[in-house]
Amino acid sequence: MISDTTAPAQSPPSYLTEDVAALDLLDRLAEAEPPRVMDWFPETQLVEIVATAERLRCAEEADRLTAPELAQALERHPETRARMLINHQARFRTWSLAEELIERSRRAIFGNDPFRAVRLSRLAVAVADHLDFGLYPKGLTFDFRARAWSNLGNSYRCASQLKSATAALDRAKDLLLEGTGDPLEEGILLSLDGSLQTDYGRYAAAVGFLEGACSIYRELDEDVCLARTLIKLVTPLHFGSLGNGLAVAREAERLLDPEHQPELFVLARHNHIVTLADSGRPEQAAMLLEASRKYYRQADNAWAIVNLGWVEAQLSAALGNLEEAEAAFAVLFDEVVATGRRLESALVALDLSACRLALGKTREAADLASSMAEMLRSWGAHSKAHEAWALLHHALKIERASVELIREISLFVRQSWSNPELPLSKKMSALSQAFQPSR
Repeated sequence: MISDTTAPAQSPPSYLTEDVAALDLLDRLAEAEPPRVMDWFPETQLVEIVATAERLRCAEEADRLTAPELAQALERHPETRARMLINHQARFRTWSLAEELIERSRRAIFGNDPFRAVRLSRLAVAVADHLDFGLYPKGLTFDFRARAWSNLGNSYRCASQLKSATAALDRAKDLLLEGTGDPLEEGILLSLDGSLQTDYGRYAAAVGFLEGACSIYRELDEDVCLARTLIKLVTPLHFGSLGNGLAVAREAERLLDPEHQPELFVLARHNHIVTLADSGRPEQAAMLLEASRKYYRQADNAWAIVNLGWVEAQLSAALGNLEEAEAAFAVLFDEVVATGRRLESALVALDLSACRLALGKTREAADLASSMAEMLRSWGAHSKAHEAWALLHHALKIERASVELIREISLFVRQSWSNPELPLSKKMSALSQAFQPSR
């Protein structure tokens, strides 16, 4: 199951509240009958309005053209140096540059580089916090600052820094109170808060936030935002046993056009396939996967390629093709480890262990669990993750492991990856106590 990590881009406003009116007026003048124009304004004022509007349009276009170059320049410097440039040079304090940095951070998340995403998001916040109320409308500027901070929170979340993510989203909420009251902004923040609660393993809270965002998007007829949030909603519904994740996955899919939103569409379709398989319908899931391969390829990102191979292996195992599944999981495991996908590495290792156990290869499964435990130590994983893997390794060594136990450990690893406070399940705790040496 996956959750989307992006939020829709926001168009920048014009530079001055009175200049917004000037631009709107210019459009009205262009449509008016010539004799009526002079009834509204004297000729000298019209000349001034036209000149102001043209200046604004030129400045805005210039900012947009230079934003990629300036963003690249900031990336070349250490963050402290980049912040000095933002603090002391006006060309690094534009709306367009902040937007460019936010967009780059989102692409970094999709490219499996959350730490780069955090750095870019921090720079976007620095730019947004320096936007001048004398140049940009105050209410919209607060909205945009909230957007930058919420994007930072999401980047922290993807980097498994949940406390920092919580603080950033709290800051975004405070800023939004000073904004325009735009319900779209509220929906975006609710959606990101829902993703954060999902990562904490607080599935009921996550469902509440995400359903709140969905209600806003339905009222606004924002189908793409609604689909994006429904994609996120599948995970807490499914893993928390709180509702029909399959129906939600299908609704998200119906709202999207695979030609115009290929990355979002494949997220929705992937959720549909996985939820079908997990609900005991692997044959239907396999048929849908065969019809969906082109969408994974069209998405053209590393996530889609990894998850296509992963779901193929899972369906092979579910359909009883265990040797084929074992080979596929082994190849996938090497790939995700090599690309630094830590959570995926742990989950694929568990799938591979379950497959080997089902094939009677208990020693190979135990050896993999031991290797994975070493990796967790090298990654600095929290103690609960070590405890879960130690439990699995011991159960495999004394031949008391089962596929059901591995699935339970997999669910725990997924839920607790970023949240060391999540306790072991009752079943896992009881088994862990049973394995303790008597005193």
